[in-house]
Amino acid sequence: MKAVSPSGPWGISIRTAKKNIMKVVPRKDGESLKDCLQRAKKAAKELKDKYSHRDDIIIEIISRKKAFEKPDDIVIKGNQLWCPYCRKPRRFKTGQKVEIDGITFVSDGRRCVVCGISDRDFYVRTYNHLWPEVRVK
Repeated sequence: MKAVSPSGPWGISIRTAKKNIMKVVPRKDGESLKDCLQRAKKAAKELKDKYSHRDDIIIEIISRKKAFEKPDDIVIKGNQLWCPYCRKPRRFKTGQKVEIDGITFVSDGRRCVVCGISDRDFYVRTYNHLWPEVRVK
C-alpha cells in the first residue's frame, strides 16, 4: 500500500529530557483512520517494549488531525492548557524550537511543548475558553 499523505493523521511522540521526536504514522491507500490508529498503537507498543529498560523515555500517540474535547474528570493546573491533540493537560510555551513535518522554527506564540500546536488553534481556544469576551453595546 502507498501512503496518502506524507503528514499522516497520527504521530508517536518519543521524548527524553533532552530530545523530542515526532514519528509520523501516514495513512495508507484504502486504510481507515481506525486501522491507521491501530497501526500507530502497535508501533508505539513496539517502541515501549524496545525501550522498557529506560525510565527516561516517554512514548505517546498524538492526534495530528482530529481534536478531542477535554473529559469532565480531567483537572487542569494553573500553568497548563488542555491540548486537544495530545489529549492531555500540557504546558504551552513561547519561544520554543518547534519541528512540524520537517520544518523547524522558533515559535513567537505559545505552543504545546509536546505536539507543537499553537494556542491560536481554533480547538485549543475553544476547549480552553480562550476566546476574547465580545461585548455588544
